[in-house]
This record gives sequence, C-alpha cells and structure tokens, in this order.
Amino acid sequence: MATQGGGRHINAQRVYRAYGKDGWDLLENYANMDPPDEFSENGCWLSISFWAAELLRAMHRAGSLERLYRLRDGQNMELEEGLSILDGFFGVPYEQLKRSLDLMAERCKSSIPPGIEDDTPATCIAICDWMRSQGFGPAEGDRYLAIQNHFIHKVLESRNSLPLTLVAVFVAIARRLGLDARPVSFPAHVHAWVRVKEHIPNEDEEQQHVSIDVYHSATQPILTSADLDPILHAMGTTAQQHPELLAPASTETMVTRAARNVANSLRHGGRVAIPDSPWRYWTVITACYAMVTTITFLSPAHQADHFFDLAMHVKERIRHVFPLDIAIVVELTIMPSLGLLEQEPKRIFQNIIDLTKQAEDPPLRTPTRRDPDSNVKYFVGLVVAMSGSDVDYMGVITGWNTDGSYTTTDDGIPSSPSNPIYQITYTTTAWTNPRDSQTRFELQSKVRAFSVSESSSDTSYYPPPPATQGWGLYLVMKSIVWDLGRLFRSAVNGKRGHLWFLPTDDLAMQYPDDVSVGMSFLNGTVKQEDALSRGTGIAKD
Repeated sequence: MATQGGGRHINAQRVYRAYGKDGWDLLENYANMDPPDEFSENGCWLSISFWAAELLRAMHRAGSLERLYRLRDGQNMELEEGLSILDGFFGVPYEQLKRSLDLMAERCKSSIPPGIEDDTPATCIAICDWMRSQGFGPAEGDRYLAIQNHFIHKVLESRNSLPLTLVAVFVAIARRLGLDARPVSFPAHVHAWVRVKEHIPNEDEEQQHVSIDVYHSATQPILTSADLDPILHAMGTTAQQHPELLAPASTETMVTRAARNVANSLRHGGRVAIPDSPWRYWTVITACYAMVTTITFLSPAHQADHFFDLAMHVKERIRHVFPLDIAIVVELTIMPSLGLLEQEPKRIFQNIIDLTKQAEDPPLRTPTRRDPDSNVKYFVGLVVAMSGSDVDYMGVITGWNTDGSYTTTDDGIPSSPSNPIYQITYTTTAWTNPRDSQTRFELQSKVRAFSVSESSSDTSYYPPPPATQGWGLYLVMKSIVWDLGRLFRSAVNGKRGHLWFLPTDDLAMQYPDDVSVGMSFLNGTVKQEDALSRGTGIAKD
C-alpha cells in the first residue's frame, strides 16, 4: 500500500473496517516514525510514514462525519465535542482535545482563590483571569480573520482567537469546575451564559444567570441587560425577541455558526494570516473542506444544492489533496447517507470513486532516456537548485519531459530531446521564511544538483545542517514538500553532498531508468562520456 498505488483504495478500506479506532495508535506510530540513522536505498520509511498519516487523518475525518450525523439527528453533545467536528478534518481527534481541556481545567482549578467556590460571578471572573494569564485573549487587526481562529486545536496553540472559540474554551473549563456554563449565539459576538449557584427568588429572572464576555474579560467580564438590550434594539429586534437571543444556544447552532465564520474568513482574506509555509495551501483546503461539509449536513434548506457544492469541492480539490478520503470518507461515510433528493451529487461522488480507482494504475511512459538524441541529465527525486531572476530556488524533481508537453514556467519554451524540462516542487533557499511550495517547469540549463555544502557556510539557515550529512537537507525538503512520501519512499546521500529521494514503485514505472541512473550519479560511478554513450544523458558534476 505504501509504494504501489494498485489496490490502495481497497486496502485502506480493509484497514478501516478491520481496526477502526483500535488501529489509531499503530497508525500514529508509523506516521511519526523517525528516519533511519543513515540514509540508504533500502526500505520505504518515507512512504510508510506518509500513507499511515493520510489513513489516520482520513479516519479522523470519517469520525467527524459520524459526530456530524449525530448532531444533525438531535443527539445532545457538549460544545467542545461539536466544535471538534471541524478540528477532525485536520486529523485531530476529539479525544486529544478533551485531554488538553481536562489538563487546562485542572490547572485553572488550582489557581482559583479559596472561598469563592459558591460565588458564581467571582468564579467566572477568576476563570477568565486565569485564561488571560495563560495567553488567551482577543485576536486583533489582521489576525482577527485568520482561519486558525475557528479551530480549537489551533486556538490552544496560539491562544489568541475570536469570541466563539474563546467562549468554547471558557465553557469547557467552567463545566469541568462544576458550573452550568453554555454559549449564547448573540448577534454581535458570542458570550457565555452561566447559571448562578446561589438561591435566587424565581421572580428575579435576570439574577438566575450571569453573562460573561470572555473576549473582553480584561475590561468588562460581566454583561448585563443594560449592555445587551441597546445592541439588540440597534439591530432592529423587538423586546419580545430578546429572551430568545439571550438564551443559551444549542451545540448545533454554534457549530453551524463556526462553519459560517470559516466561510467568512475565506471570503475576506483570512488565509493571508496563515504563517508562510508549504502547509498554507493544505490548511486553506482543509478549512474549506470542513466548512462545506458541516454546512451541507447542518443546513436542511436546499440540502441537495449543498451536497452538489460538496461533491464539486471533492472532485476539484479533495481527491488530489486527500487521496484516501475518497475510500474512507466519500465511499464509506458520505455515500450511504445520500437520499433520493441527492441523486446528482451521488452520481458525481461515484464518478470520483471510479476515477480514483482508475488512477491507481497509471500508464507506463516511453523510456525516452534511451533515445540517442536524449540529453536528460537529472532524474526524479534529486534535490536541485534553480537560478531565478532575483533569487535562487531549491526543490525536488517530480517529473521531466522531452516530447513538448512541458513548457517552461516563465517564457513557455517547450521541452525537446535536446532541451529537457523538469517539473520541480520548490521554495526559495531563504529557509528562515520559506514560501509556499509551488511547481515550476525549468530548462535543464537552469538547473543544478544541490549539495549540502552550499548551505553549510551560513548558520542562519533553518534548520542548521547537522553533523549527519543530508539530514538538514532532508528536513528542509520535508518542510517544503508536504506530500513528499506520496512520491518517494526513502532518501539516499550522495558522495558529493547531494540528496536523492528514491521514487515509489508507481513513479519509478513512469520513469523506468531513473533509479539506476540516480544510483550511479550519487555514487559518482558514471562519467559524462560513458553516460552519453549509454543514452542516459547523465553528466558528472
């Protein structure tokens, strides 16, 4: 399953059906496995790690859909568990979030001043004070629209967030401390509703609870009707509507609001606030995936239209970015839920499933290296550098072509036997602030094999080259190419400081001579004249 595409779809389903959640720990061990101490052509640790992580994330997303079904069907669910539906699309299980919140509540409890346990407003203020002492606070300026603010696991890392997610953290802590705390989906921004513990006469309805503004807790943690009623009046609501707008909201309502907030961030530039990294594209696609799926299942009105939007999103993006989701999420989880009104989305989903299975058996390429006129110097998996107009780039070769079907990125020159063009996933060599990884098509004349020695003189690069040759370069490339293990199975150090990622069986079948040529190149055993006479086109640097 790790190095061959054939049967991967079926094998992933077998693992999912056979082990389910019981297989999480094993998959996590494989996903987080360390590379070997010394790189070699043996093994497939890179592919195993990648596909284990992909299967694990697909299973977590399927788990999110199962919780989404339960929420849609009216099952009671804690706010944190409901919101964890969105986090599950990032491969974060609810159990992980729950453990983090349990630990936070224990720490918060130890900081509560003695003697205020029965004073609900004082306890709520103490919780807010503790949260701020741990760095939790409002996201401001450009950070307000950041996509990360809508996902609890990201908020637990960054600590700065929006009213809804800050309230979710507050509610999670407060409920663990014995308070009846719930969210209020107030139109302006979300706040918390907490039932007071003290005995209050029934006629004093407003005194039966306290409203907590977690977002502005540093200046005004307690909200009263004098604060909230004018806002509602200004929005054109009537006094009769106020009790409903000020009442605790259901988890379904809050999860729907969170998903719509994601959509708002995506529309208004929230992706810009994501730190520069090759994971930016992955983060945006994942957030969109979570948003579209959640809105589809929690919006009964026009649901057939929503399913159609989800199907098109899967067809255009998801099947390329999340290769195992078609087997686990689409075929085993979404398809059985579709009814008579969703026949068109069902047809699209089935078409996607068929295309995915067909793609597992790619057609063989003509081995053009053996063409006497071929001048292909490099090979798939080699880490290379490219000379740009104002900055140098580095990347890994993921394909090459000599028949004219590739054209250069900048000026559109077609490939030919005498002018091979390489497909390269790349970033700048300014590793301290890597850009999103992208794909370029470059002429051979602008490409050179990158050596570890090129980075060893400047210790400001990240990560700094370690003592083990090739490790630093491997870590850099893994941070650049997020799906490195999808194409390559392991890594090999060259005698002259080069690094080569050995292609998986699928990729090697498309470039049938590249493995033998790559081994010769890295070992320095092929001279230029010998390579040309054998039709490999490999030249010794």
